[in-house]
Amino acid sequence: MELFLQFSHNMQSVCRELIGAWNGGTVIMSPRDCSAPGDGKPCALETYAGSFTALGGKVLVDPQFYCPDADHKNLTNHDYWPKAYDSGGFFDDAEPDCGVLLQKLGELNQRAGASQIIVPGLLASTVDDQWLDRQAKLITTAHHELGDEADLIATVALSADAGKSSEQVHRVLKAADDWHVKGVYLIGEHPDGVYLVENDEWLANLLDLIAGLRLRGIFVIVGYSNQQMLFAACSSANAIAAGIHKSKRQFASGMLMAPEEEQAMRQAPWYYCPQAYSEFKLPRLDTAHLLGVLDKMRHPIEFNVNYADSLFAGAKPSTADLQLRPLWLHYLGCLRAQALGSRKATFDDTLDSYRASLDTAENLLTELASKHIRADDRSIQPALDPIRVALDLLVQSRGAMLRRAWPTL
Repeated sequence: MELFLQFSHNMQSVCRELIGAWNGGTVIMSPRDCSAPGDGKPCALETYAGSFTALGGKVLVDPQFYCPDADHKNLTNHDYWPKAYDSGGFFDDAEPDCGVLLQKLGELNQRAGASQIIVPGLLASTVDDQWLDRQAKLITTAHHELGDEADLIATVALSADAGKSSEQVHRVLKAADDWHVKGVYLIGEHPDGVYLVENDEWLANLLDLIAGLRLRGIFVIVGYSNQQMLFAACSSANAIAAGIHKSKRQFASGMLMAPEEEQAMRQAPWYYCPQAYSEFKLPRLDTAHLLGVLDKMRHPIEFNVNYADSLFAGAKPSTADLQLRPLWLHYLGCLRAQALGSRKATFDDTLDSYRASLDTAENLLTELASKHIRADDRSIQPALDPIRVALDLLVQSRGAMLRRAWPTL
């Protein structure tokens, strides 16, 4: 499984550095975080994309059409965004609006040098007939405007309530049989707005949806991901995508309405401990240093990720004065190493390896907690049993099929 980079504000240099270090990589561009052309200035999305492809990277463009009534100026100023949106007329066969959207998106993708085209999709509050009809309309219009030879990726964006409904997930899978796309860009809104999901139904349905798509020969990118989404390897997901800001690791439609850009200065620095699948504020590392357990939190040397090494140089971690950028690079570097190592030769080997890593995380978090070192709301611990339940349900519903098909997935 690969890690794609979910682009955001302040991420240009991070993407360039990682593409160089990785000898490649894929960036999912965010129109919301790139100014449209105007006042003699070029389109920032195209400029950034060009700098990434020049280094050997690939780009995809997320249309971010989840909420057509979005009012974020960076997003709505792009040429492809409808100047006016009427939910009824927009999808009417007699109206040109949907075709114009796809035509202009195709042109933007071409100028950005996108390797494939992500077809826009609405956020489904409920997977009902209307949402399915509009989903099909966007995909068929993309084929018509961009040509049947176009390499299309459908967007499937589900609200938290839709994601908790197995019936609605199965409706998506049934509809996907008729979409004629190469891939799916899967977006799931988290229940209760939490960073690490503790709802076993939502987790189980996500795994089932990924597995169902993969068994249909459709590749899957799980967008807006954090470390919890590494479990998607057990369903044979092709890639997860993560960024430097929390909003790029946990989808929330509110980001499309926000009037201001995210500012790095508002972020607290977090250290990602990959073997614990958890993130810690830096004062917690000072405590670990004082109590002699800091080395247990150090990322594995074999990851070859050295951006946060100064935290483990022997002095109190806070004296390293580590800034946000190296911590962002550390997070993404470690997450990529975990993603690349997550898929094994067989379904059972993949599952066993991931389950063992959950046990390792639980043991480490328990030991650290006994010394009053906790990851607060970015601890995987409350989600461990829900993840295990979701894995058990995956084995129960898809295990036999995944075992047989694994070599071809």
